[in-house]
Parts: sequence; structure tokens; C-alpha cells
Amino acid sequence: MKIYYDYNLKIAHPRILQNGINLLPNIEPIFQSKFGRIGMYLKKPDLIWQFSIRDLKINWISHIECLQDNIYSIKTRKRIIKAIMSKNCKKIFTLSKIAKNAFDFLDLPTDKVDVLYPSIMPNKKKEHSEKDKVSLLFVVGINKAFNLKGGRELLESFNILKKEFRKLRLIIIGECYKTETIKDAHFMGHIPRERLLNEIYPKADILIQPTHIDSFGFSLVEAMSFGLPIISTKHFAIPEFIKYGTNGFLIKDIEKKWYDSNSVAKEEHIGWYKKDDVIYTKEEFESSVEELTKSIRKLIVNPRLRQKMGNMNFKEVSNGKFSFKERNKKLMEIYDN
Repeated sequence: MKIYYDYNLKIAHPRILQNGINLLPNIEPIFQSKFGRIGMYLKKPDLIWQFSIRDLKINWISHIECLQDNIYSIKTRKRIIKAIMSKNCKKIFTLSKIAKNAFDFLDLPTDKVDVLYPSIMPNKKKEHSEKDKVSLLFVVGINKAFNLKGGRELLESFNILKKEFRKLRLIIIGECYKTETIKDAHFMGHIPRERLLNEIYPKADILIQPTHIDSFGFSLVEAMSFGLPIISTKHFAIPEFIKYGTNGFLIKDIEKKWYDSNSVAKEEHIGWYKKDDVIYTKEEFESSVEELTKSIRKLIVNPRLRQKMGNMNFKEVSNGKFSFKERNKKLMEIYDN
């Protein structure tokens, strides 16, 4: 079977490309040629795997993180319904259950919609020599999202904890709006992914991601593959794979007030995330910092708990919902049909 991947996949989804979608030996990936979609059709693939919902003239599958804000546009909604109802649409995969629920809430067809979690190769966690230090890792990921990822809360929490744990250190990957030097906080900026995977993750002890924006949270899954415990928020899909007290801790998501009960962005607040800012009161901020500080402290003082939670996360990547085995099982059903 020959499968074509979306032309923009390499740019928009480097993590997915690296971890692999071509999971079965009888599938040949075909990338779009310089002739555009015409060149793709000339290759006569059996199936097109895309990362948006658009109807095509040959069989296709779509794999999306979630429905975008423009779903409130009548024109966009009609286009999506038409595409899903097309005979060439074989399946719509979402990365999470909560993303799938949005189809029900918006009265979109759901008979072709299913959940397919991303898969990732497990990585062996390397032991670093500084046994008496605890390293916290914060991955901003996308540009200009430091505040939306919870960076302000984390820096405030780190300053508090440094007074108790002198050898605590923090590593921040990505763009940061720091205005002062913070002892033992290392602002590394953007680094090559190879370095992130080969040097940074293996030396970290805890991933801290108090995010207000992630529709899934690829950094969390990457950290899980290295056996790291996770501290994050109850935002969107994260509670589906981070269970409080089992493989990590979750704090309140301040931006939850911008969403309805189905975690669909309220129409009047569309586009709030395009500004790298989180709108909350002083009391909400202080409450979030306090909750985050307590969670981090629990893992700092309890190495066994860190190890236990990390092992649970590694198991989830090796044999659980993020394993290639589970993903292949679901994909085989589609390809066989």
C-alpha cells in the first residue's frame, strides 16, 4: 500500500514525523512533489494521510489535534461536514478523547471519528552524576508562548523553592521573557531537537509544564518516554494521560474560564492565545503558584515517588496508549479495510 503524507507535515509536525506514522512494513510513504497536488495524484497512492480536514479525490484519513477556532464559521463548518460525509473520507482521527467530543458538541458527524494517540519510542533515562541535585525542565516549545505555557508561575515557584533547596536547578528550553538573572535557572533558548533528546531530557528529573494553551502536550509524552514524572495543568487533553498522584500532579488551569464544559473555546474569546498573555487576577496567580510549588516540593523531597511516577510513564510509552503496538493495532484495522 502506498500512502501520501501531507506536504506541510515536515514543517508543522516534526515530532510526528520523527516518531513515525509509517508503522507497517507494507506501507510506502510518498511526499508531495514540486508539481503539487497534481504530482501527488500522478503517483496514484491508495490512501492520503493528512493533518487537516479537506475532501480529496482519492481515499484519505485525517489526523488532527483538535478542531480549530474557525469552526464557528458557518462556511468552515459546512466544508468540514461535506468532507467528512464524502465517500473518500475513511477516518478522522483526533489525538485525544476530548478533541473527539467537540464533534458531538458542534453537531458534526461522528460515525467516522475515532481517537488515535500518538506513539513514541521509549528512551532509556540516563543517570546523571550530580545525585544531590534535582533538575526541573520546562519546554516552551512554540515561539512567544512563555506566559501561556505557565512560565511566570514556574519562575515564581522556583524562586520560592530555591530558599528551601539550595541545589535545585531549572532548565528552560525556548524563548523566555526574563528580566533578571535567576541563580541556577538556565535559559537555553531554542536548541536543536537532537540536543534536547540526547542531552536535556536524560539529565532532567521532573518535567514542569503548567500550560494554559496545549491542545495535547507533545513535550509531556516526550518526557514520559524518558521516565520522567510530570507536573502540568488540567488543561484540555492532559488529564487523559496524566493522573494525579499516579504518574504526576495536575494543578488548576486558570484559562479554563475561557472554555465551556466541553473544552471548546467560547466564541467570544476566540483568539485569546494569539497574545502571549494569560488574563487572571492576582489571587488566581498566587493560588496557582502555591499549588505548583506544593506539587514540585512533593517530588523534590521524595525520590522514590519520582521514580515510581517515572516508571509508570515509561510503561505507558512502552506498552500503553502511546506505544507503537497499540497504534499499529488500530491502524491495521483501517488499512485492512
